[in-house]
Amino acid sequence: DIRNDTLFLGGGFNALFGYEEKTFFAGFQQWSEHIHPEDVQRVIDVIRQCIDSESTHVSLEYRYKKADQVYTYVIHKGMVIRDATGM
Repeated sequence: DIRNDTLFLGGGFNALFGYEEKTFFAGFQQWSEHIHPEDVQRVIDVIRQCIDSESTHVSLEYRYKKADQVYTYVIHKGMVIRDATGM
């Protein structure tokens, strides 16, 4: 939810990345802090382009920091759901 800066991460996120169930990524900024520094700007740019366009899907590959501080490659597939005003 971009308006409220909240993210929905699928149920397997904690298991795949080693985070405890109580770990909560409050929003886009906190989530993006775990993206590898060499990948983060590209990832943000692609997601922003998707949001700013009429596109409804995004697919990316990048490195993401697990709870043990080791980066792993992920394939990120996201969906933009818009309200009646297009937001």
